[in-house]
Amino acid sequence: MVVVGVPYDLATSGRAGARAGPDAIRTASPHISWERRRWPWRFALDDRIQIVDAGNIDFQIADSHSMVSALQTQTRSLLSAGKTQLILGGDHYITLPILREYAAKFGPISLIHFDAHADTDDSEHSQGEFNHGSMFLHAQREGLIDPTRSVQVGIRTEYAYEGYPFTVLDAAWVHE
Repeated sequence: MVVVGVPYDLATSGRAGARAGPDAIRTASPHISWERRRWPWRFALDDRIQIVDAGNIDFQIADSHSMVSALQTQTRSLLSAGKTQLILGGDHYITLPILREYAAKFGPISLIHFDAHADTDDSEHSQGEFNHGSMFLHAQREGLIDPTRSVQVGIRTEYAYEGYPFTVLDAAWVHE
C-alpha cells in the first residue's frame, strides 16, 4: 500500500485548511507505530501489508489543473504497478480525479461515501470545474461510478430525493 498526500483545498466553499490534512494526519499517527499488535487484531499490521509513504503529490500551488494532472498521473502510475493507495486529503474534490483513474482501469465502480453532504449539488452555486460539493454528480455523469451499487452514509443535508440514484442511509437512520 502506498500512502499519498494531496494538500489541496482550492475547491472548498467553506474555509481553507484541508490542505494541512496530510501533514496533520502524519504528525498525529506515529504514536501508534510502537505497538506491534493493535487491539482487536491478534497480528501486527506490518506482518500482513507493506506500507510506504510516497509523500505529497507535487503540483503548482494554487493551480487546480496542475493538481488534477499530478494526482491522476500518480494514481495511474500506482495502479499500473499493481499498488493500492491510501490518499490523505485535502478537500473532497480530490476524489474525482482519483475516481477517473480507477474507473479507467476497472470500469464504473461502487462508492461508499461517509459524509454529512451528498456532494451531488447541481445548483448554480456548484457550477464550475472545481467544486467539493458536486464531484459525485460529475462522477456519475462521467460514468465513473455505478450509483445503483453505491451508498452514501450519514447524509444530513438536502439532496434530490425523488429519483435520486444512490442508496442513502441518512444521519437519522445511522444514529438510530
